[in-house]
Amino acid sequence: MNQQQVITECIKRAEKNGWDHTKFERVQFSFLVDGAYDSLDMASFLFDHEWAKCFFGEELINKRPTGNMLLSMPPQTEYNYDVAWQYHLQQLALSENRIKYLKDYLNNQ
Repeated sequence: MNQQQVITECIKRAEKNGWDHTKFERVQFSFLVDGAYDSLDMASFLFDHEWAKCFFGEELINKRPTGNMLLSMPPQTEYNYDVAWQYHLQQLALSENRIKYLKDYLNNQ
Protein backbone atom coordinates (compact mmCIF):
# COMPACT_ATOMS: atom_id res chain seq x y z
CA MET A 1 0.00 0.00 0.00
CA ASN A 2 1.52 3.34 -1.04
CA GLN A 3 1.21 6.65 0.85
CA GLN A 4 -1.89 7.84 -1.00
CA GLN A 5 -3.65 4.48 -0.49
CA VAL A 6 -2.89 4.54 3.25
CA ILE A 7 -4.27 8.06 3.65
CA THR A 8 -7.32 7.22 1.54
CA GLU A 9 -8.04 4.15 3.68
CA CYS A 10 -7.64 6.22 6.86
CA ILE A 11 -10.12 8.78 5.53
CA LYS A 12 -12.62 6.06 4.59
CA ARG A 13 -12.40 4.45 8.02
CA ALA A 14 -12.85 7.74 9.85
CA GLU A 15 -15.82 8.67 7.64
CA LYS A 16 -17.38 5.26 8.32
CA ASN A 17 -17.10 6.07 12.04
CA GLY A 18 -18.73 9.48 11.69
CA TRP A 19 -15.98 11.92 10.69
CA ASP A 20 -17.27 14.79 8.54
CA HIS A 21 -14.48 15.65 6.10
CA THR A 22 -16.43 18.66 4.78
CA LYS A 23 -15.32 20.61 7.87
CA PHE A 24 -11.77 20.34 6.57
CA GLU A 25 -10.76 22.99 4.06
CA ARG A 26 -10.34 21.78 0.49
CA VAL A 27 -6.74 22.99 0.35
CA GLN A 28 -5.80 20.57 3.12
CA PHE A 29 -6.68 17.67 0.83
CA SER A 30 -4.57 18.96 -2.04
CA PHE A 31 -1.89 16.44 -1.09
CA LEU A 32 -4.29 13.69 -2.15
CA VAL A 33 -5.84 15.31 -5.19
CA ASP A 34 -2.70 16.73 -6.75
CA GLY A 35 -0.39 13.89 -5.72
CA ALA A 36 1.99 16.35 -4.03
CA TYR A 37 2.50 15.46 -0.37
CA ASP A 38 2.86 18.77 1.45
CA SER A 39 4.05 17.95 4.99
CA LEU A 40 2.25 20.93 6.59
CA ASP A 41 -1.09 19.96 5.05
CA MET A 42 -0.45 16.32 5.95
CA ALA A 43 0.28 17.20 9.58
CA SER A 44 -2.79 19.40 9.93
CA PHE A 45 -4.88 16.49 8.68
CA LEU A 46 -3.20 13.72 10.70
CA PHE A 47 -3.37 15.65 13.95
CA ASP A 48 -6.98 16.79 13.64
CA HIS A 49 -8.66 15.64 16.87
CA GLU A 50 -12.06 14.94 15.33
CA TRP A 51 -10.47 12.75 12.64
CA ALA A 52 -8.39 10.92 15.25
CA LYS A 53 -11.43 10.23 17.45
CA CYS A 54 -13.25 8.65 14.51
CA PHE A 55 -10.21 6.80 13.17
CA PHE A 56 -8.58 5.45 16.35
CA GLY A 57 -11.69 5.41 18.55
CA GLU A 58 -12.46 6.74 22.00
CA GLU A 59 -12.31 3.54 24.04
CA LEU A 60 -9.76 3.04 26.78
CA ILE A 61 -6.79 0.92 25.83
CA ASN A 62 -4.10 -0.84 27.80
CA LYS A 63 -0.83 0.96 27.09
CA ARG A 64 1.19 -2.20 27.71
CA PRO A 65 1.84 -3.54 24.20
CA THR A 66 1.09 -7.08 23.11
CA GLY A 67 2.98 -7.54 19.87
CA ASN A 68 2.78 -4.39 17.75
CA MET A 69 -0.64 -3.11 18.78
CA LEU A 70 -2.62 -2.52 21.94
CA LEU A 71 -5.53 -4.37 23.50
CA SER A 72 -8.89 -2.67 23.82
CA MET A 73 -9.92 -2.87 27.42
CA PRO A 74 -13.05 -2.16 29.44
CA PRO A 75 -13.02 1.21 31.21
CA GLN A 76 -10.57 1.28 34.12
CA THR A 77 -9.06 4.06 36.15
CA GLU A 78 -5.58 2.55 36.50
CA TYR A 79 -2.66 4.67 35.32
CA ASN A 80 -1.70 2.32 32.48
CA TYR A 81 -4.85 3.03 30.45
CA ASP A 82 -5.39 5.83 27.96
CA VAL A 83 -8.01 6.93 25.45
CA ALA A 84 -7.15 5.29 22.11
CA TRP A 85 -7.14 8.38 19.91
CA GLN A 86 -4.98 10.36 22.34
CA TYR A 87 -2.47 7.54 22.74
CA HIS A 88 -2.18 6.95 19.01
CA LEU A 89 -1.79 10.66 18.22
CA GLN A 90 1.10 10.78 20.69
CA GLN A 91 2.69 7.75 19.06
CA LEU A 92 2.07 9.19 15.59
CA ALA A 93 3.78 12.45 16.60
CA LEU A 94 6.82 10.53 17.86
CA SER A 95 6.99 8.20 14.88
CA GLU A 96 9.77 8.74 12.36
CA ASN A 97 7.52 7.37 9.61
CA ARG A 98 3.91 8.39 10.19
CA ILE A 99 2.58 6.65 7.09
CA LYS A 100 4.18 3.38 8.24
CA TYR A 101 2.58 3.83 11.68
CA LEU A 102 -0.85 4.28 10.09
CA LYS A 103 -0.28 1.37 7.71
CA ASP A 104 0.72 -0.90 10.62
CA TYR A 105 -2.33 0.25 12.56
CA LEU A 106 -4.64 -0.50 9.61
CA ASN A 107 -3.06 -3.92 9.12
CA ASN A 108 -3.52 -4.84 12.79
CA GLN A 109 -7.19 -3.86 13.06
